[in-house]
Amino acid sequence: MTIQVSGFDHIVLRVRELDESLRFYEELLGLEVIGREEYASGARPFLSVRVGSQLVDLWPDDAYDRELGLTAGGMFHFCVRVRNSLDAEVIPALKRAGVELLEDAPAVRFGATGYGKSIYVRDPDRYMVELKEEELSERGIE
Repeated sequence: MTIQVSGFDHIVLRVRELDESLRFYEELLGLEVIGREEYASGARPFLSVRVGSQLVDLWPDDAYDRELGLTAGGMFHFCVRVRNSLDAEVIPALKRAGVELLEDAPAVRFGATGYGKSIYVRDPDRYMVELKEEELSERGIE
C-alpha cells in the first residue's frame, strides 16, 4: 500500500509574543484567527490563522529564542499566495508596518502553482515567510 498524501493540513510555529504574531498574520496579512475564545478560556493552548483551507498554528513559547531559531531550526521558510500586487500594495504596506524585507525587490520563483513574483520577509519571530503573487499573468510577467 502507498500512503496517498492529498495536501497540507497545518504547520505549527513557536512564537515568542503572540500579540506581535497576530499583528503580522491577522492585521497585516489579513488572515482569519481560529480558536480565539477557546484560547482565552484556557481550553486551547494556541491560536491558528487560516491560509486557504490550511492552518498555521501559533504556539506561544516565551522560551523560544528567535535568533537561535535562525540557525538551529529545521524550517527554512513557508510560502503563502497573495492576491494583491507585491509592488503596488504589499511591499508598501510591509514597509509601513516595519516588517523586515529580505530582498530589495520581488523575484520570479517556482512553487506549487507554477511561477510567480514573490518576496521574502521575516515575521516577528524571525521565521522567513515568502509572499507570492497569486496570478502571474495578471501582473504582466510572461
